[in-house]
Amino acid sequence: MTDLIQEIQEEFGNINGIIHSAGVIRDNRILQKNSEEMLEVLAPKVIGTVNLDQASKNLPLDFFVLFSSVAGGLGNQGQADYSAANAFMDAYAGYRNTLIASKQRQGQTLSINWPLWKEGGMRIDEETEKLVRQRTGMSGMSTSSGVQALYRGMIAGVDQVMVMEGNLAKMKKSMGLITTPEIRQPEKVTGISEASPKSNAVPDLLDKVQAAMIQAVSKLLKVKLEDIDEHVELSEYGFDSILLTQFTNNINHLYRLELTPDIFFEYTTIHDFTRYLVDEYDAVLGEQFAVHARIEPAVQAVEDDREDSIHVRRQRFRFAGGAMGNTPLIPTMAIGSGTA
Repeated sequence: MTDLIQEIQEEFGNINGIIHSAGVIRDNRILQKNSEEMLEVLAPKVIGTVNLDQASKNLPLDFFVLFSSVAGGLGNQGQADYSAANAFMDAYAGYRNTLIASKQRQGQTLSINWPLWKEGGMRIDEETEKLVRQRTGMSGMSTSSGVQALYRGMIAGVDQVMVMEGNLAKMKKSMGLITTPEIRQPEKVTGISEASPKSNAVPDLLDKVQAAMIQAVSKLLKVKLEDIDEHVELSEYGFDSILLTQFTNNINHLYRLELTPDIFFEYTTIHDFTRYLVDEYDAVLGEQFAVHARIEPAVQAVEDDREDSIHVRRQRFRFAGGAMGNTPLIPTMAIGSGTA
C-alpha cells in the first residue's frame, strides 16, 4: 500500500482524498464457518483499513471515507464476519478522528453504513430484494440517492452515518425506532371444555401443512408430488439460496408469515420445516386451514353436482338414441343452490 501511494504521487503529484470501498462476502451460519472463510471476509475491511490509514498517515488529505454496511450497525443472519468487519470500520472512523484532533492525521474520517444498491458490485437477486423490502421496507439505493447521501454525510461532521432508501415508516419500525402497542394475548389453557371448543383446531394440522409444503415444492420445482420425500434434505432437490428465497416468499405470501430463508439452515427437510411451522404458527395456520376445510366440501359439492349433471345428460341422450361420439357435451355447473 505504501508503494502504491508513492507511485500515485509520482504520477499524479498528490492525493486529495481516499475512499475505501472493498469488501468480500461468504455468507454462512457462524457454526458452519471455518477460519479461512472468516479471514477472507475480515481482511479487506480490517487489515485493508489499517494498512490504508498507516500508508497515508503523512498525507494532507481532505477526507478519508470508509464504505461500511448496514450489517455493521444492525447485523445480518449468516453474516457474522461481514457484520464484524464493517463494525470495525465504524469504530476505526472514530479512532482516526481522535488522531486528527491530536494532529497525527489529516482529512475528516467518515464511515458510511450503506444499504444494498440497485447498481454496483454487491447486488442481490430479485427474490431476495423482494424479501428484504417485505421485512424491512428497504429497497435498493439508486445511484443519485447514494451520491447525495455521500455528500451530506461528508459535511455532517460526524464519525458515522447510516443511510437507507425505501418505506420510511416500515424501515423505522424494523429498526425499533417506532414501536407498536403490545397486544396482550389470552392465556393458554391446558384443557378445552365442550362448551368452549378451540376455534382454530384442525384435525391432522401437521399432515395438512406438510401436504401443502410438498405441493408448494412440487409447483416451484415442477416435479411430481410422488417424487418428493418429506424426509430428504432440500439441498438434494437442488435448492440453492435463490430457490430457498423464492420458496420463502411463496410461503409468506400464501400464509401471511414473515419467514426468512435462513430458517432452512436449521430445518433442512420438509418434515422438519413443517413441524417448525406448526409449533410456531399453529394459531395462524390452524385458522387458515380451518377456512380451507370449510370451503373444500363446497368445492367438492360443485364437482359432484357437475358429475351428476353430466351423468343425467348422458342417460337422457342414450335413451333418446343419440350418438354421443358426434355431439359435443356442455356440462352444467352448480353455484350455491342454483344451477347455471
